[in-house]
Amino acid sequence: MHRFERSFQDERRYREWLSSHETTFDRWADGLSRDLCREAMAFEKDLYAFAQTQDFPVHMGGNAYVRLLYFLARYLQPETVVETGVSIGYSSQAILSALAMNGKGQLYSSELQYLHDNQSHKYIGLLVSPEFRDRWTLLTEGDRINLAQIAQRVGRINLFHYDSDKSISGRVFACNIALERMSKGDVLVLDDVNDNDHLLSLSNQIGRAPTVFTTKYKSIGLFMM
Repeated sequence: MHRFERSFQDERRYREWLSSHETTFDRWADGLSRDLCREAMAFEKDLYAFAQTQDFPVHMGGNAYVRLLYFLARYLQPETVVETGVSIGYSSQAILSALAMNGKGQLYSSELQYLHDNQSHKYIGLLVSPEFRDRWTLLTEGDRINLAQIAQRVGRINLFHYDSDKSISGRVFACNIALERMSKGDVLVLDDVNDNDHLLSLSNQIGRAPTVFTTKYKSIGLFMM
């Protein structure tokens, strides 16, 4: 859904700015680790193929940019990963699979039960393999409550993936919590950055230019601290 929150001229200038920072996943990841780039691409292909064989009882949002999240979780070797927005669990399965390959790391996930379905808690993270559950903490009371609780449990956040409330206020709230716990070498990833110009404000706030990946359906912004 289109939710740009400023004028058409602002939107046009913002999209031009996004385009100026665009690259492809292959080019970017291959420059960091060719082997992990190929591993991430293969993992994404296998996960999507597996998901196609599953008869999910409900539709709960779109797929995450699996190859990027898997690559980052392998490349960074993080101790702590935090994500918002789980849905069926593409992003969670990608991150947890990478952490398992690393042999270390914990994932904290924030989600909100879908208001139109009081049974939605049964489907959140349905794609996540049972053997990964010991690395995974899933909270389902919404970002305002969940992230505050996660912040009390973790010291440093090595990788933060935002894919929940698409409003500017929701993004600002979550990113501020994450940034307070991030240091040099940590990575912040935001989905659907084409919805509004929060990414530009965030770039100015932290004094860094983003790397932007654009797929058929959305744009993803990444900051490496």
